[in-house]
Amino acid sequence: MYRLLFLFLFLVSSLNAQTIRGIINDGENGLPLQFANITLKAEGKFFGATTNAEGYYIITRIPIGEYAFEATYIGYKSAKEKVKFDRAGQIITKNFILEVDEASLGDIEVVANANEGGAQVTAGMQTIRPMDIERIPTPDVSGDLASYITTQPGVVTEGDRGGQLFIRGGTASQNLVQIDKMTLYQPFHVIGFYSAFPSDVINKADIYAGGYGAKFGGRLSSVIDISTRNGNKRHFAASGSAAPFMVQGRVEIPIVKDKVSLMANLRQSIVENLGSKLIGRKMPYNFGDQFAKLHINLTENAQLSLSGIRTFDAGLLSGVENVPNASLSNPDLPQAQWNNQAIGARAVFMPPSAPTWAEMSITYSHFDNQIGLAAAPERKASVDKYSVESNLTYFMGKWDLNVGFFVNSLTLDYKLGGLFQNFNSDTEYVTEAGAYVEGDFGLGNRLRITPGVRLSSYPRNNKRYFEPRGKLVWFPDAKYRHKVSAAVGIYHQEITGVSDRRDLGDVFTAWTTAPFNAQVPSSRHAILGWNYKVRKGLEVSIEGYLKDMSNLGIPEWSSFPRLNTSLQLADGTAQGLDVRLEGEWGNFYSYITYGYGKVEYVARQQTFPIWYGVDEIRFPPAHDRTHQGNLLLVYRLLGFELSGRFQYGSGLPFTPALGFDDFVLTDGTTTNFFDDAGTPRVLYGAPYSSRLPAYHRLDVSIERTFKLSPKVNLKAQAGLINAYDRANLFYLDLFSLKRIDQLPRIPSIGAKIDFN
Repeated sequence: MYRLLFLFLFLVSSLNAQTIRGIINDGENGLPLQFANITLKAEGKFFGATTNAEGYYIITRIPIGEYAFEATYIGYKSAKEKVKFDRAGQIITKNFILEVDEASLGDIEVVANANEGGAQVTAGMQTIRPMDIERIPTPDVSGDLASYITTQPGVVTEGDRGGQLFIRGGTASQNLVQIDKMTLYQPFHVIGFYSAFPSDVINKADIYAGGYGAKFGGRLSSVIDISTRNGNKRHFAASGSAAPFMVQGRVEIPIVKDKVSLMANLRQSIVENLGSKLIGRKMPYNFGDQFAKLHINLTENAQLSLSGIRTFDAGLLSGVENVPNASLSNPDLPQAQWNNQAIGARAVFMPPSAPTWAEMSITYSHFDNQIGLAAAPERKASVDKYSVESNLTYFMGKWDLNVGFFVNSLTLDYKLGGLFQNFNSDTEYVTEAGAYVEGDFGLGNRLRITPGVRLSSYPRNNKRYFEPRGKLVWFPDAKYRHKVSAAVGIYHQEITGVSDRRDLGDVFTAWTTAPFNAQVPSSRHAILGWNYKVRKGLEVSIEGYLKDMSNLGIPEWSSFPRLNTSLQLADGTAQGLDVRLEGEWGNFYSYITYGYGKVEYVARQQTFPIWYGVDEIRFPPAHDRTHQGNLLLVYRLLGFELSGRFQYGSGLPFTPALGFDDFVLTDGTTTNFFDDAGTPRVLYGAPYSSRLPAYHRLDVSIERTFKLSPKVNLKAQAGLINAYDRANLFYLDLFSLKRIDQLPRIPSIGAKIDFN
């Protein structure tokens, strides 16, 4: 396989094709300009391209001759130059810095790219930009990716708390989340408004709700792939913000003008002190994150970035918030904690002898989490991952070829304190190596297909996986108003998250190799979608999906006492329909989503005939939400921006408690039933046979930006989260039947100052 691949690359690289390529940067801050237009013109000839997220463009298959080159971007002065191709196979590199055109700024209307926006979904994939995030009302004047992701149909959360995200029927541990190629295992904070990804550091976030290509692997459900901004390479920039939940600071330093920049961002929660006073009840949570990135333009053909991130979360377990002295500093109260740390280096370069774009990354990630007393946790687990990855894209006009190689080394450590009878504690060492090949072929001007295959191997376990994938995008009409997209793929997950999901209150996850040896969790995806541009500013999309899942590990339903169970196998399906409608007219913006979903597990356990009288049970897991909707309205008036978001979700499943007794384990020895009081036990009903009440909430905000000077802006915001104070249920404790509610009405006042 590898020999054939290298032979093919050699053959295509030997083709005589003239190419022009380069990078376009912003003259204001030195950052890449995405969607800049590049044209080559000669008599009777025209070629064009747009820049990608890295500011990179490439035009291939150019006939020999002289051309007028032009790079343009709205609000910037154009770059023009004559270029001449006088020999076969010639490659010309043209990098430009476009300067701001002050004279035209007042007349500019920014138009979103055709491949972006809330309704722009292609075979399960959506690109999110900071401007999208900033529209969502939150209790913070600075935006966060979590606030936008939760508006999407097919995305289920535990509400205001929990740090878990479920995408189109998958569990939280079936999501691959990475930032600048660094893997994060639990990147969502204990308060559900926040993730490890503030909008201030994001360049773009690609969300694959399923059907993702051969470049990604190791997860069954979805991919969240985030790339961060480079720091300002021309001027010092900084910002600071404060709100009742969190404070934030950011700096950008041009160490060497147009060459080297440093960006650093820090956030720290203040909710345990200030937020508690504002809300009128205890908020025993502490969380935050730090991110830094050093970016270097090594040459006109090569760039290097060094990134690092750290997140931390701690919160008292549900049910103890109203206990006297309910504080994280109280050593006698149980709490949940999790932390992510990651560092990485990424190099991108344009080899001089071929029309290619290459990148290589080396990363290290660490994750640990625990539950119990801070000094003596009941359960704890950690992951250490080292990763090396290389990717190469070869451009051949309308045909592109993507090739990649990867090696991952993981150390998995967990101590479960008797939570699972057949799965207690261990340290595992896992190595994964593999490659992928993916073509991207344009057939005419309106049809594009992307077949691919991913190969991965685990030498220690003697396992190999062959995963074919494919995507299709078709524009039925010449005006490109309609778009039909589809994707299929096969996925395996050798490293899986193990948790006790008998209720929604558990946030602890232990990462391990698939606990059933040869029976590795797998899934098959199928997606079919349709987008329609009704008219300018109005677009609708409808997408249906099916995920067929096998060999999922779930807790056994049995008579054993609390937090003591065995892992068993289950199969499952997730199917649904997502609808999005996005409109913008002048000062008014609206985004409406609706998702219908059905997730069903099928389990066969030896205890079922005893408890339920059947050999097999079909049930919805705890994250199955049948109906959910979001309505976002934004209106700009007299310099103010007023926004409101209403969200609705039908009730999530839970397993009812039929009663309680005291359990005495008889192990063959003499037991004195008069002296042994036994262990309290819950008598469960049928798995997930009841539903929690529906969840709904209204958030509103108003904000305005004041220009204090040519380089300083002040943004002020006021708002209400859960404006009509809905008592949404977060968690029903099966062992005490105590109700734990989500957050009440939260007034918020915040301010952010930007210096550029």
